[in-house]
Amino acid sequence: MIHIAQLLLLTLLSLLGIGKYFGSIRFTGFFNDPNQMGNWVLWAAIIVSATGKVIYKSWLPGLLATAMASVAIVFTASRSATIGLLVLFGLYFLLGIIHLLLFIVGLRKVRRIIVSALLVFVLFFSLIILSGSTFSQEESIITRVSSQAMFLMVRFEEVDLDDTPEGREYDRLWKFPQYLLFGAGEGATERFAEKTRFLGEIHSSWAGVLFNYGLIGSLFFFGFLYVVIHDMKVVWFKLMLLPPIAYGFATYNIRNWYFWIGLAVLYICSISLQHDIDEGKKLCCKKRV
Repeated sequence: MIHIAQLLLLTLLSLLGIGKYFGSIRFTGFFNDPNQMGNWVLWAAIIVSATGKVIYKSWLPGLLATAMASVAIVFTASRSATIGLLVLFGLYFLLGIIHLLLFIVGLRKVRRIIVSALLVFVLFFSLIILSGSTFSQEESIITRVSSQAMFLMVRFEEVDLDDTPEGREYDRLWKFPQYLLFGAGEGATERFAEKTRFLGEIHSSWAGVLFNYGLIGSLFFFGFLYVVIHDMKVVWFKLMLLPPIAYGFATYNIRNWYFWIGLAVLYICSISLQHDIDEGKKLCCKKRV
């Protein structure tokens, strides 16, 4: 509920234009930059999805959080967060297809889910309409959202230098292969000035781990992630890691502490839900006996 309240606050602030901006159009809220806000919003939606499934035995809280997160991410105009959000949409679409198929074969009723989802969207868009009453007729809430969405779409069509592999600092992987075994370490990017144009950090979590810590460090890091994910028995919670993983190909997000908070929550929720499933099976067996 705390995450839903925070998401609602950020969404309404973005709709009302209250808060910090990166440039003149990319909303950052209380964060340092729009990508950081997009990362938090994405993880908040995932955390609500997982905890909602465990506590309330429903994906409904996650749907509500994802709906709010989509509006907030549109106002950040973060391409990295948008990619992660699209993956999250894909997971919910797949989940809906599975529920529909189960309903068709008569194994599960989805009437309550459909009604609940409709109520969520009615409630959410009612809040949007109410918040839009503060704008003039010329700058309605629909106009703001649509214009921001158009701006985000245009950003995906940009062909500036910083939108190339070189601009995202991927080129260090093949221009400095001597670091790929033990790693170059973090910082001191002036070392790469002779062969590269940009001296910022690598805009990718996974390329950054490989270059900064080498193959040896990457084996330790991804080995740890493998052990954690392997112990998560609920497949859907494993799949919930795909959005931040997709995000990580365009921005270095694993340095953000909320990545690890989210990973821990998914791990705990997976164990808790699996425990409930196992207990339910035992109870069912006892009743049959």
